Amino acid sequence: MSMRAWVVVVLAAVVGTATGAYMAHWRVTSLPWDGTPEGAKIHLSTDEAAKLNVSSVPDDGVPEVVVDHTEYNFGLMDSSATGRHEFTFTNKGTGTLKLSKGHTTCKCTMANFEHAEVPPGQSTKVTLEFKGQGFSGPYKQTATVITNDPKQPQVELMVAGRIIPILRAVPSEVSFTGISAGAPVTRTVDLFGYVDTPLQITGFELADKKTAEMFEIKTEPIKPEVLAKEAGAKSGVQLSVTVKPGLPVGAFKQTIHLSTNLEGAPHHDLEVSGNVVSDLVIVGARWDEERSLLGIGTVSSKEEVSRRLILIARGKYRDQVKLKIAEVWPDLLKVEFEPPVAVGETIRQFPIVIRIPKGTPPANYLGSEAAQTGRIVLETNHPDAPKMLIRVGFAVEN
Repeated sequence: MSMRAWVVVVLAAVVGTATGAYMAHWRVTSLPWDGTPEGAKIHLSTDEAAKLNVSSVPDDGVPEVVVDHTEYNFGLMDSSATGRHEFTFTNKGTGTLKLSKGHTTCKCTMANFEHAEVPPGQSTKVTLEFKGQGFSGPYKQTATVITNDPKQPQVELMVAGRIIPILRAVPSEVSFTGISAGAPVTRTVDLFGYVDTPLQITGFELADKKTAEMFEIKTEPIKPEVLAKEAGAKSGVQLSVTVKPGLPVGAFKQTIHLSTNLEGAPHHDLEVSGNVVSDLVIVGARWDEERSLLGIGTVSSKEEVSRRLILIARGKYRDQVKLKIAEVWPDLLKVEFEPPVAVGETIRQFPIVIRIPKGTPPANYLGSEAAQTGRIVLETNHPDAPKMLIRVGFAVEN
């Protein structure tokens, strides 16, 4: 580059710098400050402007959310009811408050609300709903409302309370553990109603028709002192369940289908279970005493399978005990008695052989949801155990 060209470049730079400095001086001296942080920067040095840290204020102002309360307790609530409560959101700021639906827990919803805009000084309602179905006892649920308030970007609302059913049974199941076969045994259940309509049991039905006649069901008004102790209960009925003598020794189950006059709870099922014991006891390999079940499992039709149980007789009637086969189902099962054996002076054993013959056709009596178990009913002359039940779980494959 020639000397003349270098002189032109240097001269242009000097002129440009001088012109920029003049224009900056003219803006500072001639233009007024507009009140904004950006406008203030032209009146400051570069270092001073960099240190300036003032948040800009939107043209339409800043919203400020205020909620009258964020928690509410429904107290006692029916399990079939829906609780609703309104929370008031007020805008105390200078800009428009914008609200939108945030996260809610599984049973809590914001009714008829997706979003809202609240002008300064105005208020809006946010309704929280809680459905009690599927809940029992105390609960606590939350819902979040998203806001454009820079100081409070979200508001968490909470509802709490205690869920009670329309109808509740105490105890929830009836248990007869270790009862005698020769004497009646009674258990009672307190049924509580939590609605204004006085509870009445209008009828009942026993699910297992085979043993239905062995149960007696009675109802009577619940005692006032019992009702007073149940929080929230407004009425009640005491149900008596009596097991009559004559059930086979072993485990039993029954379901009582109750009918009531309560809207929303016209039916209530009460499970009954237990086991009958006496001086006669069955023992053996793969014998489940609690279920009165002999588990043979799956066998092949190509060979015979046999299992041996022993009925043990104790007590004063042990030497007089006699056994008789009252029922065998299905007839694929074969049952035989072996001669009784005395064990000392207090026990007498009665061996029982259960066979599945070779060539038995395919069958399924494993007792799953799709199949029942087989059963053997023994009759005895023992006063405490006139009948004994043996369930047999088995299946046959080719």
